Amino acid sequence: MKKFPILIAGGALALAIPALAQMHDGHHAAKGGMHAMSGPTARADVEAAVRSHFTAVDANKDGQVTQEEIQAMRSAHRAERREGHFKAMDKDGNGQISKAEFDSAHSDDMASRQGDRRSHRGPMAGKHHGEGRGQRGMMGGGAHFTQADADKDGRVSLSEALATRLARFDAADSDKNGVLTAEERMNARQARRKGSSDQ
Repeated sequence: MKKFPILIAGGALALAIPALAQMHDGHHAAKGGMHAMSGPTARADVEAAVRSHFTAVDANKDGQVTQEEIQAMRSAHRAERREGHFKAMDKDGNGQISKAEFDSAHSDDMASRQGDRRSHRGPMAGKHHGEGRGQRGMMGGGAHFTQADADKDGRVSLSEALATRLARFDAADSDKNGVLTAEERMNARQARRKGSSDQ
């Protein structure tokens, strides 16, 4: 069986593995976002999640998160995913990926994507990608970070991160019972879109 050594075929694998990883991760991240929307979410759970994520991103533990720390964590996660996908594709664990192993991984991923497209058809189909992005908050960097950075010092404190995320939660919590339903999330998302279109 012909093998593609990691060093010799590095160019091809450098392109192929991240591509498959992106397909796989984007697919399953979307599934996670859909699952997150399917049930009620308590305000206390959102606060706990923000605190946990903040602690993980705050690499130097100074109580502030910077764009550099966010980028470092995202890079580390990408590297971990690529390594994980390589190991998953390398069925015999010899540090090399054969053409058969590569083709098998690609076929399995395509079959999984097609199966989930069929199971996700309905009124919410195709809408979970944006929701997943929105849930990242300031940890997604960019505009989310700028919005959370209330004093514009280039850093986000835990209080700033909590204030931004919980304000969004409270605005969406129409009945003010401390729990967000899928309907409330949908209504809030539609209101944001309407607000953007009116500007």
